[in-house]
Amino acid sequence: MTVTPSTFTPPEICWRSIGIWGDASCPKLPEEIHCHNCPVYIQSGRHQLEQTASDDYRRQWAEIMARPKETEPTDTVSLAIFRLGNHVLALRTAVFKRILEPRPIHPIPHRNTNIVLGIVALQGELQLAFSLPELLRLKTEPLVGGRKRTLPRMALIEKQGERWVFPVDEMLGLHQLTSDAAMAIPSDENDPSTTYLTSMFELDGRIVNRIDDELLFAGLKRSLQ
Repeated sequence: MTVTPSTFTPPEICWRSIGIWGDASCPKLPEEIHCHNCPVYIQSGRHQLEQTASDDYRRQWAEIMARPKETEPTDTVSLAIFRLGNHVLALRTAVFKRILEPRPIHPIPHRNTNIVLGIVALQGELQLAFSLPELLRLKTEPLVGGRKRTLPRMALIEKQGERWVFPVDEMLGLHQLTSDAAMAIPSDENDPSTTYLTSMFELDGRIVNRIDDELLFAGLKRSLQ
């Protein structure tokens, strides 16, 4: 029987075995992007807060924490794939904190930059929203002949305590990129959009450009100056 997100029954503490802290093989991951967004993970957290830890429960967690941590191979990186217009881009999964439905962006008065779009209210906190195409200086065009139904989303990313939100036209899932599959970005002094790109690779017949998250957050910091 084919396992789909709707028929899949997750194992206990699945986030450590098949989730983002395991081998990332969970069929729900392409839809949820991160275990933090998954109802299974959320419900488990609520259950742990509500229950009094039994001896068996404490022993179970002691055994799990004592296991050697499964690390990602040094030649492999987990990437979240998304679309902006006719461009398919990738960013390390580790910087994604939440994937959200679109919500209002409130402009910031007296800002003369097109990169910072404004602020977004998330769970009682205000987060800065930015335009990734403007930062990358990427010329986007509407997707021609694509899927009839797409789901625009907002992505919350974080690195070293800095949080930003940006809109995407579509989240396409996760991909484990090996070093031998990555190709160098062609050098073109007349194309400023390559400044923030670290490599490119082919996926399902399309070229995906990987964004360097270090350069991305540095560029966002400069946009506030």
